[in-house]
Amino acid sequence: MLLYLIGVALLVSSALADSPLYIEELEELVRGPDRRILDALDDDDYTPRSELKIKVDTILAKQSPETQRSYEHIVELKEAQRKRKNAHWQSRADAAGVGNLYEKIKLLQTDLSINEHHAERRTKQLRYYRTFHHGAHHGREHGPVARRCPRSRAGLSSQDRIDDNDDILDEDDDYQMDRSREDEDPFVPVKRGSRHKYLRMDEEFGIARKGEKKDRKTPEPRFSAKSPVAAVKVHNADAVRLSKLLDSYEPNALINRIDFIMEACPPLEKESFLTLVKFLKETKRNAQKYHALYTRAEGKAWGADADVPPMDKEWFETLHASAMSRTDALLHELKKQKDEGVKESTRRAMEELVQHYGKTGQLTEAFKQFNRGMREYCTQMRHIINMYTSWLEMAVLLFEWHRVTPLISQSERAIQEAEEAENQANAPGGRLNRNQYDQVEASRKTNKLLIGTSRSKLHAIVGLSSIESKNYKQACERFLQVEADHLSDPWILAPFDIARYGSLCALATLERSEMKAKCLDSKFRKILETEPMLVEALTCFTRSQFTRFFQLINSIQDAMLLDPYFSSHVTRIYEMIKKRALAQYLAPFAVADLATMATVFGLTTDELCTEIISLMDAGVIRGRFDERTGIIEMRNPDERVQTHQQLADTCDKLCARAEWTVMRALIQSSKVFVATDDSKPSRGKRRTNDES
Repeated sequence: MLLYLIGVALLVSSALADSPLYIEELEELVRGPDRRILDALDDDDYTPRSELKIKVDTILAKQSPETQRSYEHIVELKEAQRKRKNAHWQSRADAAGVGNLYEKIKLLQTDLSINEHHAERRTKQLRYYRTFHHGAHHGREHGPVARRCPRSRAGLSSQDRIDDNDDILDEDDDYQMDRSREDEDPFVPVKRGSRHKYLRMDEEFGIARKGEKKDRKTPEPRFSAKSPVAAVKVHNADAVRLSKLLDSYEPNALINRIDFIMEACPPLEKESFLTLVKFLKETKRNAQKYHALYTRAEGKAWGADADVPPMDKEWFETLHASAMSRTDALLHELKKQKDEGVKESTRRAMEELVQHYGKTGQLTEAFKQFNRGMREYCTQMRHIINMYTSWLEMAVLLFEWHRVTPLISQSERAIQEAEEAENQANAPGGRLNRNQYDQVEASRKTNKLLIGTSRSKLHAIVGLSSIESKNYKQACERFLQVEADHLSDPWILAPFDIARYGSLCALATLERSEMKAKCLDSKFRKILETEPMLVEALTCFTRSQFTRFFQLINSIQDAMLLDPYFSSHVTRIYEMIKKRALAQYLAPFAVADLATMATVFGLTTDELCTEIISLMDAGVIRGRFDERTGIIEMRNPDERVQTHQQLADTCDKLCARAEWTVMRALIQSSKVFVATDDSKPSRGKRRTNDES
């Protein structure tokens, strides 16, 4: 597999040998430490491009084939854009008589022997030469630049001036450069870290530029760096049942999950494709995703199978045209309501637009609507709570975790204010007739259900955010507070997801007594009933029945690897559970046999020795083991020594208490009193009974 990845990376690298470095584009596709390395490389202006290319190719070779193909596709599109731009400006330069200068500027884009700083400096030099000697091209025959040209250069030929890399324009010289057409000139250096103008992907995504007719064709989906990437490939076709997912999630969450399964599980790839295509056609939503699925299927071996239906282009074009027409109508209605200034009507218009964007798969546009001040149009408390809940759901669907944290605090504050307002409204007041009482009671029940549902959803979202930040203890505490009755409708998470997340995080972070009290003997038990296997697993862990316990949790490991929110944490969580189980197993023993333990935990003796050594190094357990005999001896504290120490501590406490009692008696017999009232009359002054 490693050789295959390296081969694919070499093919990509060789295909892009004569192109600029596209570091930022690769940075958006990778995750983890490699992304931070690419960010540093992208900001490095002084290392030769050839060295940067070697480092980029090394990182690219470590990525998955899907990532490498995505990167190759993006670069091909950008290269096509760059070449079209270069051809356009080359023709204009040839017409103006400065074609040789633009040829040199184009070579600087792909010259790997220099660094970015040198390339930008050289580009400025060539632009200065073009401005000074060919001012007619910019409408400047004799501008101020000509008067400030160094006289020492007057006798040099044009070629000598162009080839002189260091002396044509010194960075410290304050030459007045012609910037009249800088906005149009694609060869003007731009700030590092931002996208070059001539590398934009407007045409790819159907964004019409100024003066061009809008293209109504379906834009290709963007490659999002925030989209989860499968940690490992799962080759178990029985890991999940796709039919079970259809009734458990709301549409966009379902699309995310099936799309992730399609990528992470090759045996289920075809079935996932067929399920998702059928779902999209039945619900008449997200034409862009429908088109993207068939685009992905073109390169698959099963794409030409007889049971794979061909793409319904007529249905796709009709649905897409209808969606675009509906979008225009809703945008017009929103603008109209904003102009009229009625807050409630504007809020409803924004909600309709958000729902429409969600149905058409434009989640980013839906998320932007929340950022455009929807809060100020919410006039009632239930509108505010629903708005924050929908906002958080959209952020989770987009995997925008850095935006979730500030929204959580705002949502919690809104729910708290709603509870306080509800408590004040329920305070005893005047007498009500029957109709008034029924209305108040119905409103009270509705508000209570809204607050409870929103709080449970908030707990679940905070749990997901905590998992993403690897704070599994907090995630466990949040998931344990979710109530099953509030997640009866399809949502971004199903009740069995909450049960799995909460159980695994509890196994990794909680002590046995805590686990029994908070998981098995609490309201969380109702959610656990959706996964009876988890109830048995938790019970086995609390009873130290580890053979059966590991059989149960290993049976859901593949399913967790196909979860887009938990996949990257499965290995870490299972390692934490294994170490906690080892420590719990060894706690009551003075001597243990490694072979027996290896059988219980399903490990080899060498693997078990490695795990125990790591626990000893971390200070979790104290002991030593004989590798030859396969025996581990625990160094448990001597109970007799502990008892003697406790007895000595108790005697010291009794002696100290006796001394203080005697001292108090002596003070009282000496008629010494200390004033304790607030008036502080003669603090610390010795008084006698005669004086008092």
